[in-house]
Amino acid sequence: MTDIQAPTIAGFEILGKLGQGGMATVWMARQISLDRTVAIKVLLPRFAVDDEEVARFQSEAQAAARLKHAGIVQVYDAGVTDGSYYFIMEYIAGYTVGDWLRRKGVLPERDALLVAEHVCDALAYAWDHAKVIHCDIKPDNVMIDDDGTVKVMDLGLARTLNAMSSYTEDDGYVLGTPSYMSPEQARGDAHLDFRSDIYSLGAMLYHLVAGKRLFSEADEETALELQITGTAPDPMDLNTSLSKPTCALIERMLAKNPDLRGDSWQAVHADMRRVYSGLMPHQPLQADDMSTVQRSERRSSVDTERLKRLTANTSSLSRSTAIWTTLWTAIAALAVAMAIRFYLAMASHTPPAAPVSSPPSPPTRTVSSSRQPASIAHPPRTAAERRESPVQRTPTRRQQIEELLQQVNAQKEAGEYAQAEALVAAYPGNLPADNAFRERMRQDIQRHRDARESERLMETRRRQEQLGREIMTPVMQNAAHAIIRGDLQQALDLIRPLRARDDLSLYHDSLLELENGLESLLNIDDSIMETFRMEQGQTIEVALGSGRVLLTIGELQNGQLQCFEQGSNGEFRELTITAQDLSPHERVARLSVNHHGEAAIASGMMALKAGDSARAAGLFRNAHFLIADPLSQLAGQQAP
Repeated sequence: MTDIQAPTIAGFEILGKLGQGGMATVWMARQISLDRTVAIKVLLPRFAVDDEEVARFQSEAQAAARLKHAGIVQVYDAGVTDGSYYFIMEYIAGYTVGDWLRRKGVLPERDALLVAEHVCDALAYAWDHAKVIHCDIKPDNVMIDDDGTVKVMDLGLARTLNAMSSYTEDDGYVLGTPSYMSPEQARGDAHLDFRSDIYSLGAMLYHLVAGKRLFSEADEETALELQITGTAPDPMDLNTSLSKPTCALIERMLAKNPDLRGDSWQAVHADMRRVYSGLMPHQPLQADDMSTVQRSERRSSVDTERLKRLTANTSSLSRSTAIWTTLWTAIAALAVAMAIRFYLAMASHTPPAAPVSSPPSPPTRTVSSSRQPASIAHPPRTAAERRESPVQRTPTRRQQIEELLQQVNAQKEAGEYAQAEALVAAYPGNLPADNAFRERMRQDIQRHRDARESERLMETRRRQEQLGREIMTPVMQNAAHAIIRGDLQQALDLIRPLRARDDLSLYHDSLLELENGLESLLNIDDSIMETFRMEQGQTIEVALGSGRVLLTIGELQNGQLQCFEQGSNGEFRELTITAQDLSPHERVARLSVNHHGEAAIASGMMALKAGDSARAAGLFRNAHFLIADPLSQLAGQQAP
C-alpha cells in the first residue's frame, strides 16, 4: 500500500500515523488551542468529487458532532484539505473489538453480550436523539478504551461514506462489509432505519461468538445476495458451548423481515439483559419466520417430543423393561453355573500323597452337582471391606478432574482467583495432556477474571453517569434560564464549580468544553474576527450589513481587519471592518467554523430576540449536549 504523507491542518500538530486502509489514513495529532490529543481521519482523494459532495460531507459530519454519548467516539470538526476530506475526532487509547477477536478467535459468550449491549445503548441514543443510523457496524468499528469503555466509531459518517463510494464503482472499490449488511441495505434500499443496524449488530454478535463471519466463504457480490435470500449455520453448530438464549437472540436480530427484529432499540436491549441472565428473549422467532440463521436441531423440540412419546406409551415401556429383565436374569444364571463348574473341577483334583509321618489328610468332600458350594476360593468382599480397600478409595483421573472443576468454579464465583490458580497448579501429572489441561484452566480463570473486571468497570461507569446526571441536571436548568435571559456570565458562574467536583470526574472534559464555549460567546466578536486570520491574502466574499462584497483579506489587529475592495474601475479601496460590520448570518457562519455548539446558542438567542421561539428551540438542540435539552425545552415553553 502506498504510503501517504502527513496532512497539514491549521491548528493541529501531527504526532504520528495510527493506521492506513483502503478508505482513509488515521493520524494522531495535538489540537494546539486546547492542548489535547485527537485523531484525524483523512479520506483518500478519490472521495473528493465536487462542491455539492463537500457540502454534504460537512453537513453529515456536523450532525455526527452533535452526538454526545459515552459510548460514541466524539467527532469534533470536519473539513477539506488538499482535495481530501478529513474529520477530527476523539482519540481512543485502546484497541478494536476486531483486534480482540483476531487474538482470541472467538469471544466468551458473556463478553460478547456485554459488548453488544453497549453498542446497542450507543445506537439507541443516536437514533432517539438525531435519527442517525450507522450502516457499517462491525468489530473493527467498535473500540475498547483503556478504561474498559466500549465506543462506536464513525457513527453518523458511515452512511455519508457509503453514498460517496458510489462514485468509485469504476475503480472496483466497494465500501462496507457485506457480511454485516442487512438485506434491505444489500438491496440498495434508499430509506433505512434503526432496524438495519439491529441486523448488523446481530451479524457482529454472530461473528464474536461463532468465530466466523456470515457468508465469509463467498465473494462480495454473492454475500450480498445471500444476505437477502440465503441462510448461515446456527452459531450453536459452530460453537457448541453457546447457550440457547444467545442463539435465539441472534436469530431474531438476523430476521429477514425488519418488523420481526424488534420495534425499538429498548426492546433489543431488554432482550440482551434477559439473555445475559440466562433467559430466553421475550418473543423468539417462530419456526416459519425467515432468518439468516438456519436453526440447528440442537435448539429444536425434537428430543422433548420424543421423550414425551416414550413416557406416554406405558405398555411399550413395560415390554421393553421385561425384555431387559429376562436378559439380565439369564446372564446371571450363566455366571453362577460357570462358577459352580469351576469349583467342582478344582475340588475333584487329587493332591499328591502325604509322607507316612504326616497325619492323614482330611477326606475329600464331595459336592452334588445340583447344589451351589457353601463357599468359594475368593469370596466377594463386604461393603465395609470395600470401603477400607485403598484401591477403591483412589479416584480415577476423571473423578479428579470433576472434583477440581467444582472447586475451581466455586473459587471463581467467589472472586478468589489466586486460590483457583493455586488449585490448578497443584493438579498432579506431567504428561502433555495434563499440562494442556492446566493451561486451559488457567486461561479460563483469566477470561473469567477479565469478564468480571470489565463488567465491574462498566457498572461503575453507569453509576457515575447516573450520579452525574442527577447532580448536573438542576445546575444546567438554571444555567439555561440565564442564557435565555442573555446573562452568559451567570451561566458560566453556575457551571464552572462543577468541574472541581471529584464525583463528576467522568464529565470534566465535557464541562471544560462547555466552559470554553460560553467564554467564547462572552468574547464573541474576538472569536468571529479570529476566523479571518487563516484567510489572510485570500480574496473572498463577505456578507456585510450593507450587502455582500468581494474583499482581499489583510492583517487583523485589535479586532480590526484591514481589507481591500476592488472597484469597478479596477482600483483597490482600503477598508477597515469590525465584527459589528458583519451581517448576522456572516457572524453565525464564522462562529460555526470552530464553535458549532456556540453558534447554535448564538443563533437561538437571535431567534428568541426576533420572537421566533419555535426556531430557537430547534437551534438550541444543536448546542453542547450538557445544555442542549434544557435550552430547547425552555425555548419551546415560550412558543405561542
